[in-house]
Amino acid sequence: MSFIGGSTGMVGILLHLVDTNEAVAAVTLLMLCGDFVPALLAPLIGALADRVELRRLMLACEIGQAAATIVIAI
Repeated sequence: MSFIGGSTGMVGILLHLVDTNEAVAAVTLLMLCGDFVPALLAPLIGALADRVELRRLMLACEIGQAAATIVIAI
């Protein structure tokens, strides 16, 4: 995912959430998750990358991304 694509997706989700009843809470949680989750998971992901074969790790990431996309689509 590119930086521009991720930013565009985030703006789209924020614009969608503005019309909901709990807009302030939803936007706040989305912004917090978008900023803090990658920063908090970075040490864990780095340690995992050092201990697992990179080919297997990339395959697991692709499968995880496909599963997440399917769940979002449903």
